[in-house]
Amino acid sequence: MRGIIYVAHGSQKSEKNQKMQLFFETLKAARKEEQQALAFLEKHPDTLALMAQKQVANGVKELVIVPLLLFSAMHQIEDIPKQLQTIKLEFPEVSVLICPTFGQEEEVVRVLTENIKSSLSANQLDHPEVLLVAHGSSHYRQPADVVKRIGRQLGDCSGLAVAVGFLYGELPYLEQATDLLKKEESLLIVPFFLFGGHLLDKIKIQIAELTSQMAKVSQVYYAPTLNLDISMTTAILRLVDQQISITDKLNK
Repeated sequence: MRGIIYVAHGSQKSEKNQKMQLFFETLKAARKEEQQALAFLEKHPDTLALMAQKQVANGVKELVIVPLLLFSAMHQIEDIPKQLQTIKLEFPEVSVLICPTFGQEEEVVRVLTENIKSSLSANQLDHPEVLLVAHGSSHYRQPADVVKRIGRQLGDCSGLAVAVGFLYGELPYLEQATDLLKKEESLLIVPFFLFGGHLLDKIKIQIAELTSQMAKVSQVYYAPTLNLDISMTTAILRLVDQQISITDKLNK
């Protein structure tokens, strides 16, 4: 029997976890597996290890792990496998399949594109500088490569030049913002995050400090986050189907 565990980051704010629960319910309703659960990597009692143990106790022999994460970095490469070690040791007969992250999928790019367009309209912006800001990583290149590619796609879709910047790793977003504000008086920041929260708050504070120190007056606008747009469930479900199909073919 196959079980599916969707793995979210987890938040101290209960409203974020509740919204993730609703997102999970949409995913769950689209699949036929009886054993489906939502787990959190941190800040929540429903850990991945606990949910996996429950499913194995209910007879699951094939665990499909679905990261509800945008990029393949520390959580995907290190944290999820580490939390599954106990299951693999205690139940070697149980197979474990970890699906890819979904930040690169077309549905995500579509949401970002609509966020840019709606922000241009709402703020009556013509041709502002646009900065796509993501978390980034000091240890893994894949997130930066994905965001750079998406930045080019967003530029093609919007007709604007879209720069990219990161909180961590290469292309520090503050340096990118400084360079862009030297060119134009208006800057649209596009947060590449599932939610708003402390990271976006940090960006807004640091950008406000930056503009206060600049000689010329600048206007900075913010597009919405992805805000767990329900259309992204299509991308996640497609990735699950693809990975299960590949595994089934390999096992024949």
